[in-house]
Amino acid sequence: MALSDEASVINSNPSGLGFLDEMQIQTSWSQLYGLKELSSGDFYFAYSAGRLGLGLGYNTFGKSDYYQESVTTVAFGYEVFVFFSTGLSFKYMKVSFSPSYGSHTTSGIDLGAIFRLNEKVQFGTKIENLNKPKIFDSSDDISRLLKIGLATYPFDNLTLTFDYEDEPGYDEKIHFGQELKVFPQLDLRFGIQTAPPRYSLGTGFDFNKFKIDYAYLSHSVLGATHKVSFSLDL
Repeated sequence: MALSDEASVINSNPSGLGFLDEMQIQTSWSQLYGLKELSSGDFYFAYSAGRLGLGLGYNTFGKSDYYQESVTTVAFGYEVFVFFSTGLSFKYMKVSFSPSYGSHTTSGIDLGAIFRLNEKVQFGTKIENLNKPKIFDSSDDISRLLKIGLATYPFDNLTLTFDYEDEPGYDEKIHFGQELKVFPQLDLRFGIQTAPPRYSLGTGFDFNKFKIDYAYLSHSVLGATHKVSFSLDL
């Protein structure tokens, strides 16, 4: 939530686009709990034009002949000051059940901000689904979420993150993560979260402009999820 160093900020916090200083492409793929019906894929493209950052994202979840969700995102981030960036994203969301049942669509808005308190600490916040969109006319609104994050760099090779999420009707969710740069080309990661209790492990390989990341996410009942992502600096 408080990080601003890769194209996926389009999804996590669009204000991070204001701090990006290069063009980047990022994509990822996973199968939740090893099930093909719960496949998930992401694609992000971020472009830096000085203090203004632009982004395009596409996320898909599920199978087209069973149940599928997709989100197309256009995002903007602007570095107002050297220590402050704000951002806005517009999302076109689609839900389809199968070709015989058709699909339903709606639009959502996210608003975010990142503060650089100093060289060691960043604070980020985002209001997700600001307009409380509906997929169906008769359905409840999609919840408006408040997300808050903190990132700190106590040492040159260590990053610590803390995220808090408050969704109406659900328990508050807290996530803590760390990234250790063992070598310039190798990162090791570990994370834990509440509601539900989970832990994650990961590693990243940095080949200058090309990066490969792997993550393992546990679940006490449903099993594990494996996620692979690739990014390219242009």
